[in-house]
Amino acid sequence: MIETRFAALALIVSVGVLLAGDVRGVGPGGPPQPAPPAPAATAAELGNSLEDRAATVDWKEVDRTLGVTGELKKGVYHVTLPRDDLNVNVEGMPVPTEAGLASVFHFWVCPCGKTVMTGEFCLADYETDDVIDALRGATVRVTSVSNLLLGEQPRLIGLRFYAEGDAVGMARALKEALKNVGDARTAKQPLK
Repeated sequence: MIETRFAALALIVSVGVLLAGDVRGVGPGGPPQPAPPAPAATAAELGNSLEDRAATVDWKEVDRTLGVTGELKKGVYHVTLPRDDLNVNVEGMPVPTEAGLASVFHFWVCPCGKTVMTGEFCLADYETDDVIDALRGATVRVTSVSNLLLGEQPRLIGLRFYAEGDAVGMARALKEALKNVGDARTAKQPLK
């Protein structure tokens, strides 16, 4: 008697699924079709181009804050700081600074008006914690920390980051972090 009731219930459920579609939301007409993708916004629709937005930032003030001159290319401001203070070797063979041993920072202006900053520090392993602390203290988000090479001496770390806000303010945050890197790390600090 109980088996007959379960068989009848299974038959009713099967018929219901056939008529209304299965429990995963597929109706009698087949699976739902996704909406067509929205067309990408053009620079004109955003109000101005990346280059136009970059012209609103005082890049000379960013240079003064960092103590180096960057380069504006296609609306993105690039700053590169070679790590020529490090003598890096892999298995006893020197790695030239020009092979990519540099910290690089990129700034651009988002259509929302904020300046966005991304980049990567090239750090000796013993510099990493202090740079992370300085960046986090300035609300710069650390996005990843990884090895740069294998078997090198000194050990090199790539620290990538992301931030949004005022370009000069973010340059100040980088300058604070850079106090923990290279020759600046061992420079005499004034007593407070």
